[in-house]
Amino acid sequence: MSEITKLFPTPVYQNHDYTLNEDELKIINHVGAFAKLNDGNNLTSHERYLFDNYKELNNFKKYCQEQVNKFAHNILKIDTKQQFYITQSWVNVNTPDTFHHAHVHLNSLISAVYFVTGDSSPIRFQQSPLHSLFPMYELTVTEYNILNSDGWNMENKKDTLLLFPSSLKHYVPKNQQGFNRVSLSFNTFIRGVIGETDKATELKL
Repeated sequence: MSEITKLFPTPVYQNHDYTLNEDELKIINHVGAFAKLNDGNNLTSHERYLFDNYKELNNFKKYCQEQVNKFAHNILKIDTKQQFYITQSWVNVNTPDTFHHAHVHLNSLISAVYFVTGDSSPIRFQQSPLHSLFPMYELTVTEYNILNSDGWNMENKKDTLLLFPSSLKHYVPKNQQGFNRVSLSFNTFIRGVIGETDKATELKL
């Protein structure tokens, strides 16, 4: 008998429990219309504190915070003395034939993407070369799977929230559909105490 133990996985959390209402969609589309151009010619809203500045999104923000808490405390088992909170939040728009360049989210611990629209380009996550199975070697495989791949697509499904470590590099391939791909992103940080006094690692935030 043989079995595989998947050591040190990188978790990407999915939830499908929230559907944006008409008023929330109006705010998101309005904010997305005032945007700056990125490297892939896609758009990111000038508004970077969406949840803070639009009370119409209070219920959606509450839902997002609840999912962050579930991911952090129930799944990752991070002690509740470290409380995660949402920092910046913004809208991304990939018009047809544009992409979102590969990036990580600095000054954040858990980041998120919520798919406002669906059936378009996936989000693609990339493994760090230093964490690959055989760093510095390119081997030929007969079939890609979760164990041997350096990248992985998560499909763009409407009303899906993804949470992931902010250090996980990701990008959006070119939008090959004839309509805009719209998503909302946010970052998080923590309040509380991390580390331990006796180890001289304690930090009060």
